[in-house]
Amino acid sequence: MTKRPIAFFDLETYRNYFLCKFLLPTDEYVEFAMFPGQPLNRVGVLLMLARYTIVGFNSGNYDCPILALALTGADNQALKDANDMLYARGTKPWEFYRAYNISMPTCTDHIDIMEVLPGVRISLKAYAGIAHCPTIQDLPIDPSQDISPIERIRLSTYCGNDLRVTRRLYEIACDKEWIPLREHISDEIGIDVRSKSDAQISEAITRAKLGFRPEPIQRPSGYQFTYRVPSNISFQTEQLQEALRIVATSPFTVMHKEEETDELDSDGNKIKSGIKMHKDIAAIRIKIGTSVYKFGAGGLHSQESGVWYETTATHQICDSDVGSFYPKVIINQELYPEQCGPGQLIIYKTVFVERIAAKRAGRKKEGNSKKIVLNGWFGKLGSKYSMAYAPELLMQVTISGQLMLLMLIEALELSGISVVSANTDGIVTRCPTPLIPRRNVIMKEWERIVDMELEHQAYKGIYFRDVNNYFAITDKDEVKRKGIFVHAEVGSGPSSSKAPHREICMDAVIAYVQHGVPLDETIYRCRDIRKFVSSRTVKGGAVRRLYEGTEHEPFDQQQPGSYEVFGKVVRWAYRRDYTSAIHYKTNGNQVADSTGAWPLMTLPDAVPDWIDYEYYVAHARKLLDSLKVTR
Repeated sequence: MTKRPIAFFDLETYRNYFLCKFLLPTDEYVEFAMFPGQPLNRVGVLLMLARYTIVGFNSGNYDCPILALALTGADNQALKDANDMLYARGTKPWEFYRAYNISMPTCTDHIDIMEVLPGVRISLKAYAGIAHCPTIQDLPIDPSQDISPIERIRLSTYCGNDLRVTRRLYEIACDKEWIPLREHISDEIGIDVRSKSDAQISEAITRAKLGFRPEPIQRPSGYQFTYRVPSNISFQTEQLQEALRIVATSPFTVMHKEEETDELDSDGNKIKSGIKMHKDIAAIRIKIGTSVYKFGAGGLHSQESGVWYETTATHQICDSDVGSFYPKVIINQELYPEQCGPGQLIIYKTVFVERIAAKRAGRKKEGNSKKIVLNGWFGKLGSKYSMAYAPELLMQVTISGQLMLLMLIEALELSGISVVSANTDGIVTRCPTPLIPRRNVIMKEWERIVDMELEHQAYKGIYFRDVNNYFAITDKDEVKRKGIFVHAEVGSGPSSSKAPHREICMDAVIAYVQHGVPLDETIYRCRDIRKFVSSRTVKGGAVRRLYEGTEHEPFDQQQPGSYEVFGKVVRWAYRRDYTSAIHYKTNGNQVADSTGAWPLMTLPDAVPDWIDYEYYVAHARKLLDSLKVTR
């Protein structure tokens, strides 16, 4: 693709003020404003579009449509009306362009990084917290207000901070190869996928190779289907044979009024699913050895908590993951959406073979680009708006994966080899040393029967707070983290990003378990303020009370100056001798875990002397106790 210098851009739209601001590679800002008495310098904007690749956040859905309209000569009120059309009425960008009969100038080269980042429904401000950006700032002026001359300066400063956050996210996307991979794919297939998610890329590539655009199938709410048991899945024990019978005979139901599951997103909200699992399947609890397993919409999960296992002279701890698990299920069972036809499966198999060849040859970029296509296609099977939509296939894949793992678990346990944990695509075993050869034979036989391949990692130990929150120490003394033990990082999870929350406590626990370092030593010696902070999305905005008032008194009914407003994302650290909390502005309820929290919307250069070290030590001790580790 033609390379241009990168400029980051953002808009602010009010009924008497419009701002289009750019952050250049030189770290300088260029801005174009329109307000009564000053028209928009459209030539200047066009020159920016012709010279730079412009990068924004959610810019494909908002900034580009509004900017396209501004370049036609629309005035402030017209732009505000268009703004409301996109936000209040939820108009799609293509509908917007069609309604106004406009488009972005042909010279525009644009990247929207919102879909590139792997988080789901995460705002720019939340990403600022996750990425430890220096300043988190919410919109300082209500969008319905008029803007005074002095407020133009406030808005410009706010917009500039958003641009710096966007630049930081773009840098992360480049460092993690998400942008370079998309550039590679775009050059390879001749379609610009730089602003697309993994699933959208897979859909675009498949559509291009098919040569036609399949229409999504319709599955009415209440539509039911059952799981088809593959011939290579069977069990030895009555318990699992009965579980298989229930899974094979109990219907799954498509629910367009999306049913809620027990899983939570990064904000603590229930994730919604379009497929309801029958209550008889959801109720299955399979006890094998010391573990209990249950079926889930996303994969198998064991139920352990507060346990730990270490490799000793008598037992070995080993993690065994299935390589390319779901893509192999799709290929082995020859699954393809009916609207796409068998040609889609041929495309999928070809990509899989090419990915394996690239991986073995060390062609990392090519291998990773093929992986995006494979995994992205699976992700689209559950989207009713996608050409790949096939709820039957989605559950066929995930249920098959769970049953296959249960086959392996059953065979191991019947041979005296304990499986101490299981997740979507792997298991952790605690194998008596004399039985290691037997374990290896069982796993090889399982690989042959189900046509899969296991990848193994020996552990020195694994330590569970619960099934979703644990850490392991490999035989090379590296730490593998899950759940609360994962450091906050953009893209730290498969579908969402984890916000920072008292990370020094997790580090202290791991240092104690791994090297015997006392908890307080790790915490008191830390000089990185990012390890002490927490950030959280607060619906309706967060506030700190500046007076002693009724606990649940709504803040929006108080006099100005009685509270400090922080917006929809708040960041804090715990302060010594401070007992107040942060609250929801809408109802006065306390934000979880915020007692003693001192807001840090701008990060200091060093750890403040008021940090409540003892609070962090106490929390680390509580976390260590939950692991039940004894030394």
